[in-house]
Amino acid sequence: MALDLLDNGKLFKQKDVRETKVSTTIENSRIRATRGTVQSIANNTWTKVQINTEVYDTLSEYDNVTDYRFKAKTDGYYLITAAVGTQAATWDADEGITISLYKNGIAYAYEKIYMNANSVANIGLTISISDVFYLKADEYIEVWVLQDQGAAVNLIGAGEYNHLTIHRLS
Repeated sequence: MALDLLDNGKLFKQKDVRETKVSTTIENSRIRATRGTVQSIANNTWTKVQINTEVYDTLSEYDNVTDYRFKAKTDGYYLITAAVGTQAATWDADEGITISLYKNGIAYAYEKIYMNANSVANIGLTISISDVFYLKADEYIEVWVLQDQGAAVNLIGAGEYNHLTIHRLS
């Protein structure tokens, strides 16, 4: 594109100015992974959910084979959402399931659902959790569950119930 330019009162004719586009877009961290098969959760034992199927993973930050964890490549704030669902089991009053987001091996957020004091039911329970964490590069997130039904309980074999989604916000 040619422009006439003024500099200190002098007119410079038809200087060539080229448009330059600079990309400021950085590939953002985004993952979604699911577990589509049954996983047994022992009674009164914290168990890592083996979320083993990647739906998308833009920066290859999720290990769906060995550690079942998200490991951040860049510092930032991350929105983390996870959910699990159990197969039908007989739950007595005050029994239930707890889901937790672990950061670097330490529980940082919990949610619990349990039967009220006057009920007994043969049902599946579903629970989800969402939070925003600040992660530095190489810090990691895992999903853990605890149930106290009295015996082992299976997670439903469907990714619609058992999943992890993480998106870097900033």
